[in-house]
Amino acid sequence: MSLGGNVLEANYCPRCGARLTLRLTDERERMVCPTCGYVHYVNPVVAAGCLVLQEDRVLLVRRGVDPGCGQWGLPAGYAEAGERPEEAAARETAEETGLEVALDEFIGVYSFQMDALPGGVLVIYSAHAVGGVLRPGADATEARFFAPGGLPAEIAFPLHRRVLGQWARAATIRCQEADVAQRRRAAGLAPQGVAALCPPAEQRPVEESPLLLVALEEGEVVGYLGADDASAQGVLALRDVYVRPEYRRWGIGTRLLEAAARAAAARGAASLLAAVPAENPGLLLFTHAGFQVCGFSRVAGAGRLYLCRDLGGQHAAS
Repeated sequence: MSLGGNVLEANYCPRCGARLTLRLTDERERMVCPTCGYVHYVNPVVAAGCLVLQEDRVLLVRRGVDPGCGQWGLPAGYAEAGERPEEAAARETAEETGLEVALDEFIGVYSFQMDALPGGVLVIYSAHAVGGVLRPGADATEARFFAPGGLPAEIAFPLHRRVLGQWARAATIRCQEADVAQRRRAAGLAPQGVAALCPPAEQRPVEESPLLLVALEEGEVVGYLGADDASAQGVLALRDVYVRPEYRRWGIGTRLLEAAARAAAARGAASLLAAVPAENPGLLLFTHAGFQVCGFSRVAGAGRLYLCRDLGGQHAAS
């Protein structure tokens, strides 16, 4: 596999100063020093950026430089040496939009190719503004928020278009109480992953949950939340939360929890309760949704965290 012009940019050995020559090394053509054996590797670059959200809108910048001058894109750029991707994402966002952001979730890693090698990877995080003033940076002419249905047609980079398309698609998903047919479809998702918050001995079939909320994309169930209705005691106890893997990291779980909060308030409950295995990676889902640790227990060597969310004004308003 020939690497072309980028490899030839390194002409002399940084160790001994001898002129590099093109040789087949590790099944690739690379520039190699014939004197000391130094191999010049051309590695992919790392870029990072943010999907900054505000009231169900996403922040984009109109680029003032090439590539993509005049087109829109996410605030993103190359990481500096010694900089972690999450640091690069926040820095680039501040430089391009004037906003200081806090990262919420890791969205994904996307590979890209340049006009010439080496290519690279783009690391994207969801984020929200915590300070600063919205203004375009030196390399941009505009910075503003767009609704899912109002994204500009001219997006500068294919990867940015892909990320925005996934976000806009996820934004159309709605959460509601399940009817009989949707309960059956939700039950069909259960074997695909461990969704239960309660120990197996306390578990019941998903479709038998007294309250079952489903996340729907054009009628297809892509996630669900089951709960016990104990509103007479002022509590709605969550039992199951599950989102299909390809829909995770797009806020579907958070939306199900918000729907549960509304349903609980409508039933007169004052709080939500979840008993989560201590090793459950989904703990962040609850903390991002306003839950706080209110207890801990250990049964047969397994730890369980009890998480509570006070509905406050939602309960009063109901």
